[in-house]
Amino acid sequence: MPLWDLSPRQVRDLEQLMNRGFHPLNGFMTRVDYPAAVETMRMSDSNLRPMPITLNIGEKFAETIEPGQVIALHDAQGVILATMTSTDKGLPVKTYEAKQVFAADDLAHPAVNFLHPVSGSAHPGGR
Repeated sequence: MPLWDLSPRQVRDLEQLMNRGFHPLNGFMTRVDYPAAVETMRMSDSNLRPMPITLNIGEKFAETIEPGQVIALHDAQGVILATMTSTDKGLPVKTYEAKQVFAADDLAHPAVNFLHPVSGSAHPGGR
Protein backbone atom coordinates (compact mmCIF):
# COMPACT_ATOMS: atom_id res chain seq x y z
CA MET A 1 0.00 0.00 0.00
CA PRO A 2 1.50 3.37 -0.94
CA LEU A 3 2.19 5.72 1.97
CA TRP A 4 1.65 9.48 1.83
CA ASP A 5 3.37 11.72 4.38
CA LEU A 6 0.73 14.26 5.37
CA SER A 7 1.81 17.85 5.93
CA PRO A 8 0.55 19.50 9.14
CA ARG A 9 -2.13 21.26 7.10
CA GLN A 10 -3.21 17.99 5.48
CA VAL A 11 -3.48 16.40 8.93
CA ARG A 12 -5.83 19.21 9.97
CA ASP A 13 -7.89 18.77 6.79
CA LEU A 14 -8.09 15.03 7.42
CA GLU A 15 -9.23 15.64 11.01
CA GLN A 16 -11.98 17.97 9.75
CA LEU A 17 -13.11 15.38 7.20
CA MET A 18 -13.17 12.65 9.83
CA ASN A 19 -15.07 14.66 12.45
CA ARG A 20 -17.50 16.00 9.78
CA GLY A 21 -16.24 19.57 10.14
CA PHE A 22 -16.26 19.80 6.33
CA HIS A 23 -19.77 18.36 6.02
CA PRO A 24 -21.10 17.31 3.53
CA LEU A 25 -17.67 16.19 2.27
CA ASN A 26 -16.89 12.54 2.96
CA GLY A 27 -13.37 12.71 1.59
CA PHE A 28 -10.95 14.82 -0.39
CA MET A 29 -12.51 16.48 -3.43
CA THR A 30 -12.58 14.70 -6.74
CA ARG A 31 -11.69 16.19 -10.09
CA VAL A 32 -15.41 16.92 -10.60
CA ASP A 33 -15.93 18.76 -7.30
CA TYR A 34 -12.64 20.69 -7.33
CA PRO A 35 -13.36 22.89 -10.38
CA ALA A 36 -16.97 23.38 -9.29
CA ALA A 37 -15.82 24.63 -5.87
CA VAL A 38 -13.19 26.93 -7.38
CA GLU A 39 -15.56 28.35 -9.99
CA THR A 40 -18.88 28.59 -8.12
CA MET A 41 -18.05 27.98 -4.43
CA ARG A 42 -20.29 24.92 -4.67
CA MET A 43 -19.61 21.25 -5.25
CA SER A 44 -21.03 19.40 -8.24
CA ASP A 45 -24.09 18.44 -6.14
CA SER A 46 -24.75 22.18 -5.38
CA ASN A 47 -23.67 21.97 -1.73
CA LEU A 48 -21.82 25.08 -0.58
CA ARG A 49 -18.02 24.70 -0.37
CA PRO A 50 -16.28 28.08 -0.73
CA MET A 51 -12.79 26.58 -0.58
CA PRO A 52 -11.49 23.39 -2.23
CA ILE A 53 -10.45 20.61 0.15
CA THR A 54 -7.90 18.53 -1.73
CA LEU A 55 -5.05 16.20 -0.88
CA ASN A 56 -2.32 17.84 -2.93
CA ILE A 57 0.53 15.45 -3.66
CA GLY A 58 3.58 15.51 -5.90
CA GLU A 59 3.34 14.39 -9.52
CA LYS A 60 5.89 11.62 -8.93
CA PHE A 61 3.72 10.06 -6.20
CA ALA A 62 0.57 10.65 -8.26
CA GLU A 63 2.05 8.55 -11.07
CA THR A 64 2.26 5.55 -8.73
CA ILE A 65 -1.43 5.46 -7.79
CA GLU A 66 -4.49 4.42 -9.76
CA PRO A 67 -8.23 4.83 -9.14
CA GLY A 68 -9.42 2.21 -6.67
CA GLN A 69 -6.04 1.96 -4.99
CA VAL A 70 -5.86 2.34 -1.21
CA ILE A 71 -3.35 4.89 0.11
CA ALA A 72 -2.18 5.01 3.72
CA LEU A 73 -2.09 8.54 5.12
CA HIS A 74 0.34 9.05 7.98
CA ASP A 75 1.61 11.88 10.14
CA ALA A 76 5.17 13.15 10.66
CA GLN A 77 5.80 10.43 13.27
CA GLY A 78 4.82 7.70 10.80
CA VAL A 79 1.51 6.87 12.49
CA ILE A 80 -1.12 5.86 9.95
CA LEU A 81 -4.11 8.12 10.62
CA ALA A 82 -6.39 6.84 7.87
CA THR A 83 -6.55 5.03 4.58
CA MET A 84 -8.11 6.49 1.48
CA THR A 85 -9.40 4.77 -1.62
CA SER A 86 -8.42 6.89 -4.60
CA THR A 87 -11.32 7.58 -6.96
CA ASP A 88 -9.49 9.73 -9.50
CA LYS A 89 -6.59 12.12 -9.99
CA GLY A 90 -6.90 15.80 -10.74
CA LEU A 91 -4.51 18.61 -11.47
CA PRO A 92 -5.09 21.86 -9.61
CA VAL A 93 -4.98 25.09 -11.58
CA LYS A 94 -3.21 27.01 -8.85
CA THR A 95 -3.17 30.50 -10.38
CA TYR A 96 -6.88 30.33 -11.20
CA GLU A 97 -7.67 28.83 -7.77
CA ALA A 98 -5.73 31.61 -6.01
CA LYS A 99 -7.58 34.33 -7.92
CA GLN A 100 -11.01 32.74 -7.45
CA VAL A 101 -10.70 31.66 -3.81
CA PHE A 102 -8.41 34.33 -2.33
CA ALA A 103 -8.98 37.18 -4.84
CA ALA A 104 -5.20 37.41 -5.21
CA ASP A 105 -2.30 35.59 -6.81
CA ASP A 106 0.34 37.34 -4.73
CA LEU A 107 2.83 35.31 -2.70
CA ALA A 108 2.55 37.93 0.06
CA HIS A 109 -0.87 36.40 0.82
CA PRO A 110 -0.20 33.49 3.24
CA ALA A 111 -2.72 31.11 1.65
CA VAL A 112 -1.42 31.82 -1.85
CA ASN A 113 2.12 31.38 -0.59
CA PHE A 114 1.12 27.92 0.66
CA LEU A 115 -0.79 27.07 -2.51
CA HIS A 116 2.01 27.74 -4.99
CA PRO A 117 5.34 26.64 -3.53
CA VAL A 118 4.19 24.23 -0.82
CA SER A 119 1.16 22.24 -1.99
CA GLY A 120 1.64 19.46 -4.51
CA SER A 121 0.85 19.58 -8.19
CA ALA A 122 -1.71 16.76 -8.30
CA HIS A 123 -4.57 15.66 -6.09
CA PRO A 124 -6.31 12.30 -5.82
CA GLY A 125 -9.95 12.40 -4.85
CA GLY A 126 -11.25 9.76 -2.52
CA ARG A 127 -12.38 8.72 0.88
